Amino acid sequence: MEASSKYPLQRSWTLWEMWDTRNTANFLENMKGVGKFDTVWSFWQHWSNLPHADPTFLFVDESNMQKNFEGMSQSIEAIGIFERGIIPAWEDEVNKLGSDYSFKRPYNHDEIKNIWTRLAFALIGETFYLSEQVTGIRIVDRGKSTKYEIWVRYDCKVVAENNAAFKARLQELLPEIDLSDWAESSHQNRV
Repeated sequence: MEASSKYPLQRSWTLWEMWDTRNTANFLENMKGVGKFDTVWSFWQHWSNLPHADPTFLFVDESNMQKNFEGMSQSIEAIGIFERGIIPAWEDEVNKLGSDYSFKRPYNHDEIKNIWTRLAFALIGETFYLSEQVTGIRIVDRGKSTKYEIWVRYDCKVVAENNAAFKARLQELLPEIDLSDWAESSHQNRV
C-alpha cells in the first residue's frame, strides 16, 4: 500500500480561505477552496506546506498591513476546514439547516495557532461531541479579536440539549481557554 493512501480519515475535507467576509452580497465569490485531504498523509502535506496552519501569517495586524496571494490585493479574513462538498456559508444546503457554536478571544499572536491547531485536530480526528454532526470549523480575524466557529448540521435552537454537552467537550479539548462568551447561532433565520 502506498504511503499516501494509508491512514484514511473518516471523512474528506477542504481547506478554505475567505476575504471581505462582511460583504454578504458577494460572500460566495469571496472564498476559495485551496486544498483537499482525506488521509493523515495528505492532511500533513497541507498543514506543513501551506500557511493556513498558522493563521497569524495570513491575518492582518500592525506589523502586517496586508498579505497578497495570487495577485489579490486584499487580506484573508477567515480560514475554514469543511467537509468536502460543503461550502462554508449559511446558504449551503447542509449548513442552512444547521448552526454554529463560537467563541472570541482577544487577539493574541501566541494563542491563535495553538487554538486553531487543536480545533483542526479535533475536527479531522472526530473528537468533538457528536463529531459526525460537525460540518467544519472556521477562524475569523476581527482585528482586535479572533473568532472561532464550529459548524454543525443541526439547529442548536431546536436540539438545545446538545449545546451544554458540546461546550463541555470543547472545554475538555481547550481546558485553559475561557469560554464565557460562548455563542450558539442558528442559521435558519440568516438565509
